[in-house]
Amino acid sequence: MTISKNKMGYDGAKFLANALPEMKILQKIVLSDDEIGDLGINEIISACRNYCSIEYLDISGNNIGKTPAANELAENLSQYLNNNRNIEVLKMNWN
Repeated sequence: MTISKNKMGYDGAKFLANALPEMKILQKIVLSDDEIGDLGINEIISACRNYCSIEYLDISGNNIGKTPAANELAENLSQYLNNNRNIEVLKMNWN
């Protein structure tokens, strides 16, 4: 049996980022292999800045770091990690 996983893409990342403020107790976000890219991950990270409850973030396999937006994403991710002391796992492999 084959299980097909739909890819979120940038539009899905924007939608998720807009919904995150309502998810007050969210602890785990898995976005691996969703073809989100630098801009999409940046949207998610920006929306997550106020969530100190997130302990697990998987953004692996999303082709990040390959566009001019990578510098902004790196700065945003750095600020997020400095402010979120609860994060225990950050997966960024295969990017």
